[in-house]
Amino acid sequence: MSVPPCQVVPLLLLVLPSVALAQAGGLEAEPPVRQLELTQVAQPELWVAPGQSLLVLLDAPLDMEAMRRARAIEGLRRVEVAERSVTLLLSAGVKAGARLKYTLRFADGQPVEGVTLVLRVDSANAEPAVELYRGAIPAAARRQQVAASNAHVEPLLPQETNLLPLMAAGLLVPGGVRSLHVKDNVKVSAPGLACEDAWLHASTGRMALEVTLTLPPGAPPWVPGAVKLTEESHPGPLPVRSLKLLGGTALQPGTTTRLLVEWDTPLETQDLDYTLQVDEQNGRRGVRIRYLAPLEASPRAVPNKEKKP
Repeated sequence: MSVPPCQVVPLLLLVLPSVALAQAGGLEAEPPVRQLELTQVAQPELWVAPGQSLLVLLDAPLDMEAMRRARAIEGLRRVEVAERSVTLLLSAGVKAGARLKYTLRFADGQPVEGVTLVLRVDSANAEPAVELYRGAIPAAARRQQVAASNAHVEPLLPQETNLLPLMAAGLLVPGGVRSLHVKDNVKVSAPGLACEDAWLHASTGRMALEVTLTLPPGAPPWVPGAVKLTEESHPGPLPVRSLKLLGGTALQPGTTTRLLVEWDTPLETQDLDYTLQVDEQNGRRGVRIRYLAPLEASPRAVPNKEKKP
């Protein structure tokens, strides 16, 4: 396999962090670009798909001559190198789960061994672009990413765009919605996935849980799978009205997002105590939240012990 000579990509793609990625249709905002600090992870793991390109944007100039002389990498159909970016295109036949390694060489020779990127073939989580920083991510770039993430937040229940259905169902009461801090009630299984914060929002007949989750750089993506809601006085699992991970279908490494879960509660009683379990899809990193009591009853904070019978 041969890699054609490097080509100059448009100047627009060489500027960090103001990246514009073209999209058919024009007006819809692009998903936020993942940002990683190279000081936080030795070998960044990036997600790619066969036949699709990945744009790697950098905050420091590359040694273009050294990268031009580098040997071809099996599985890469095309490599285009510019001063502060690399475009990588995978061959169509690369199998899922394969991990290709590609080394970046910087113009100042640091680090001497270069920076090795691990390209993980995963079509479901493939990303079109990634920003890599040798130093700290600038505040302006962080603000831009937050703004892009907020642009992709969808309503938990898009069909209820006004309050009339809630009023008709008797779900809006003078007391309104109460929000209770429940971070101490959250237990995360297996290393990597972490809970930054958690809130329980409750009104008459309705409860919603908001859990802020984070993944460190280099960890595999976390995709929510099976969800189980139980109540101590009820014999079996209860139905969940909605479950959503804001910003996409997977929590990517080096990022933070919110998990939202909503369910109905009986109107005739408030003496309830819920436990919610959200498992990882095809994995073992789960999130469990115990002692979720609606309205007047406050959740019990018992972070390090089991509930007594």
